[in-house]
Amino acid sequence: MEWVGSPSDGGEALQKIRQIEPDIALIDIDMPHLTGLQVAEKLLAEGILTRFIVFTLIRMNGFFIMLRKLESWATC
Repeated sequence: MEWVGSPSDGGEALQKIRQIEPDIALIDIDMPHLTGLQVAEKLLAEGILTRFIVFTLIRMNGFFIMLRKLESWATC
């Protein structure tokens, strides 16, 4: 496994993932400009094959909505 970057916001994450197309991207839900969910949605719609692990450290409001959204992307 290789660490390839630490973008400071969602826009930077979007560009970096498009450029590198990593196998896995670990992204925070609560990023400036674009959330981790928005980044993942945009890239998945573009056909990027990266798998996303979307996380947050503490996020109470809307947690269950986010969880349901993530479940819809789940694959085995």
